[in-house]
Amino acid sequence: MAHVLTDAEFAALLEAGPDALVVTDVHGSVLLVNAQTEKLFGYDRKELIGKEVETLIPERHRSLRPIGAGRELYGLRKDGSEFSVEISLSPFRSGERLWVFAAIRDSTDRGSAEAMLRRSESYLAAAQKLTHTGSWAWDPRHDKLLHCSAEVFRIYGIDSGSGVPTFEMLSQRVHPDDRDWVREGTAQIFRHNQERLFEYRIVLPDGTLKYVESVRRPVMDGQGNVNEVLGTSVDVTERKRAEDALRRSEAYLAEAQRLTRTGSWAWDPRRDRMLHCSEEIFRIYGLDPTYGMPDFETLFQRVHPEDRDLVRERTIEGVRHREERLLEYRIVLPDGALKYIESVRRPVLDKIGNVVEVVGTSLDVTELKRSQEERERLRKLEADIAHVNRVSMLGELAASLAHEVKQPLTAVIVNAKACQHWIDQNPSNTEEARASAKRIEQDGTRAVEVIDRVRSFYKKDAPDRREPVDLSQLIRELIMLLRGETMRNSVALRLDLVDHLPKVMADPVQLQQVLTNLVLNAIEAMRDRGGELTLTIGSQLTADGKVAISVGDTGVGLPAEILEHIFDPFFTTKPQGTGMGLALTRSIVESHGGRIWAVANAGPGATFHFVLPAQLELKSASA
Repeated sequence: MAHVLTDAEFAALLEAGPDALVVTDVHGSVLLVNAQTEKLFGYDRKELIGKEVETLIPERHRSLRPIGAGRELYGLRKDGSEFSVEISLSPFRSGERLWVFAAIRDSTDRGSAEAMLRRSESYLAAAQKLTHTGSWAWDPRHDKLLHCSAEVFRIYGIDSGSGVPTFEMLSQRVHPDDRDWVREGTAQIFRHNQERLFEYRIVLPDGTLKYVESVRRPVMDGQGNVNEVLGTSVDVTERKRAEDALRRSEAYLAEAQRLTRTGSWAWDPRRDRMLHCSEEIFRIYGLDPTYGMPDFETLFQRVHPEDRDLVRERTIEGVRHREERLLEYRIVLPDGALKYIESVRRPVLDKIGNVVEVVGTSLDVTELKRSQEERERLRKLEADIAHVNRVSMLGELAASLAHEVKQPLTAVIVNAKACQHWIDQNPSNTEEARASAKRIEQDGTRAVEVIDRVRSFYKKDAPDRREPVDLSQLIRELIMLLRGETMRNSVALRLDLVDHLPKVMADPVQLQQVLTNLVLNAIEAMRDRGGELTLTIGSQLTADGKVAISVGDTGVGLPAEILEHIFDPFFTTKPQGTGMGLALTRSIVESHGGRIWAVANAGPGATFHFVLPAQLELKSASA
């Protein structure tokens, strides 16, 4: 026989329920309520006993009477506020009494929780999409994926409509070169029960290559066995490419700095510490990079003691005035090696104008400095050799010079005697005496000019004084100096000079040296040869507007093998020659923007040609 609950037992059962419980008769009048009902609706139970159960339901929902299965409705509190509830109505009989048992549950929190869960899942999906991070869970015992986020499908290029992929499908997308070590690393998760970080490549069906960073963490059961692996897959392709591009850029910069011997650095003057030092700084200053970033004082102590005060003063001055500074100084390495440095230092200011750091470059100009010193040494040596060459020519010019000076001096003596004769007459013939004195003055001046030309020719360290020069006139003046030399060697002189040629901007003494060297070489090439000896000197204007000079002879000529080296330093065919005459000749011509060359004549002898830009051409080029 079934047990019939007493009122006390039934009341105790109601109070034990976790939900709001209301008992009504078949007409809907409230018979009993529990404490949860009071708490949920805000009524005292005495206020509800005998009332219609619809008192607890908003008017617009009172027509909905869920019987049996739960249905979501709205409850009405004593203060008039509505809230979401789930109501389950169950009729039951106890003895002769037929009751309706209503279980009411507040579903507001559940609805909020579900909404929050949906929002959270939406945020998570959006975050995964933004960060290119997918999540998954793998059951290694049954070798299947338990979970796979939408981002995993996108990263691996898998259609989400085909369902959750297998773990093997993901593994097959791993690049063949990375596949074995990824499998081995995954196996170590089970052996060591430890989380692992992987970075590998995947290849999509269309050939797209991606870089993936994956964290895989084992989840163990109570016996310590791995029953699940949780993982993330992050698409780091863009980051990887950016890192690769940055590494290439840094490599190119380092190589450029190495090739140009330029190092870069940054210094914080407020804390007196280095913020950056490129590799080339370590090389230039002879520092070991394994010891880390050097401090500013270490670099400063490498500065040559004689330059140290200047460097410190200019650096502080640049910071104080917030101005860029260019410094040139020497550094001394521990092994005693001396280097020359050119450094640019620029202060960096914050928004209010304070110097927050100084960025700089240090350029190793040691080789440049030494090459400049070497060029200066060679220039002085060349000047010395040119002086020696000019002086050596004086020996060959001695006879011509004696003849040229003797003529005006002889005329001076003759005219002086004549002048004295005309004065001694009684009465004195002053007109004739005055004419003789005038001739004395002219001949004396002529002798002085000859001597001045000779002095300027052999004077050491004569400055390079360029002026407009008429080459045809310069040649005629030179012939006067060399007339004695040509006569003594029985050389016939033929001039083929064009008058009114454009002048050239040149040093007349240097051009006189060029012409003298070429003429004396030509005379020497014809010395002790039989037959007709002819020296031909010509001038003309070329089609491209340059002034051309030629010096030809009927001497021994120039074989082809000699023509290739005739202007090389120290190359000579003379037993007593220095091999520097023609080398200096070419140097002078080229320093004036010209060109010189030699050709063998169709008959006996050879001809030297050189061209120089006309003065008008120089003006138009500089305009």
